[in-house]
Amino acid sequence: MVKYNKYIQFSLRMVKKVFEQSISVDRMEHAVSLFGSFDENVKTIEKEYNVNVISRGSELKVTGDVENVNKATRAINGLLTLINKGEALSGQNVRYVISLVNEGAEEKLSEMTGDCICVTAKGKPVKPKTLGQKKYIEAIKNNTITLGAGPAGTGKTYLAVAMAVTAFRAKEVNRIILTRPAVEAGEKLGFLPGDLQQKVDPYLRPLYDALFDMLGAESFQKYQERGSIEVAPLAYMRGRTLDDSFIILDEAQNTTKEQMKMFLTRLGFNSKMVVTGDITQIDLPDGKKSGLTQAMRILKNIPDIAINEFTEKDVAEALKKDEPDYRDYACLLSPAAAPFLEQMAEKAMKRTRRQFGTTIAMFTPIYIANYCENQCVYCGFNCKNKIHRAKLGIDEIEKEYQAIAATGLREILILTGESRKMSGIEYIGDAVELAKKYFSLIGLEIYPVETEEYEYLHKRGADFVTVFQET
Repeated sequence: MVKYNKYIQFSLRMVKKVFEQSISVDRMEHAVSLFGSFDENVKTIEKEYNVNVISRGSELKVTGDVENVNKATRAINGLLTLINKGEALSGQNVRYVISLVNEGAEEKLSEMTGDCICVTAKGKPVKPKTLGQKKYIEAIKNNTITLGAGPAGTGKTYLAVAMAVTAFRAKEVNRIILTRPAVEAGEKLGFLPGDLQQKVDPYLRPLYDALFDMLGAESFQKYQERGSIEVAPLAYMRGRTLDDSFIILDEAQNTTKEQMKMFLTRLGFNSKMVVTGDITQIDLPDGKKSGLTQAMRILKNIPDIAINEFTEKDVAEALKKDEPDYRDYACLLSPAAAPFLEQMAEKAMKRTRRQFGTTIAMFTPIYIANYCENQCVYCGFNCKNKIHRAKLGIDEIEKEYQAIAATGLREILILTGESRKMSGIEYIGDAVELAKKYFSLIGLEIYPVETEEYEYLHKRGADFVTVFQET
């Protein structure tokens, strides 16, 4: 009996318990980056911790001793954090992550990732590009509720979605909830076809677009089916308490004060809220005050609530740049730019002179045809309008040229209606070549043509083309 017990004790000492842990990987390309060339990154982890790492579809299986599996899992999650931030893995940063795990200092990984928020489905890193955007990102990181107000194109919604995806991937939250009020922009759309979800989808399309960009359509669909991502109109929020969630309210300038109060009181435990909007584009009926402007006034200077707007400092920074990007121009269109109108005008004048010089040409317009194939409501040449249509012959065109030249004018602008059928390129070319006899500067305002056709007209004598964007 004693010998039997000794045998059991000996067997237990010799047999190690094998422990297994699974790690979910969002995208296959992340798994490829993690493993590295010839699996060198994973082999380094396996050798360091004496574990086995196997890929099974969208999951990694780590097996081995309990303590070693725990450390290997932390190292792999650290490397996935770097990959999600757009960092390319190398032997150096793999060993560095392993050393951080061994020291219990994985929190230092943030020092390796710079300003990158996350990486899109196409592998493009998302980073703040202006001081205002950086301040906005820091406000979201450090506060439970962030109100972001600014003009269109400043990245309010896109950056908020990027922060939500980052928090979701890091398992800081269990859900992403995006909502916006279903308010029409001026026009009445009437009854829309489909079920309730199909009716509200057009209003939520910008949110879908941002999520598709971050996650890819396939991952988005998977998370939406699981209920991990929810995109819904604001009306669906009433009566809910949202715990462990990252909640974004977009187009908040179109909420009423009652809707804003309802939304802000949905906040539950371990959740974040980001409210975005442009107070210069309010589409509420007359007499209705925007909930966003009310919230920005009432919630100012409350701890753990940040209100991020473009400031005069952002405008000054944008004015310093020789080559501003579209975000800088959006800043210059914000209400904060009002005190800088004179500086903006001076800079615009210098830029115009640099691009075009100081010469102003006074051209004389001549329509050689007024046939049109379009139905622009603002235009008298609309093809539906019952007006007299004409196309001048080459002799008639020359008579008009002679009459204009006799007045001493030497700049001409030749116009046609937008009808390639009635005013072909060769016809326009003949009119241009004839104009060279009478004028020193010849311009065109015609329907859009191909690059080769513009080259042809230039060879015939055209000096410039005017382009008008009418809205």
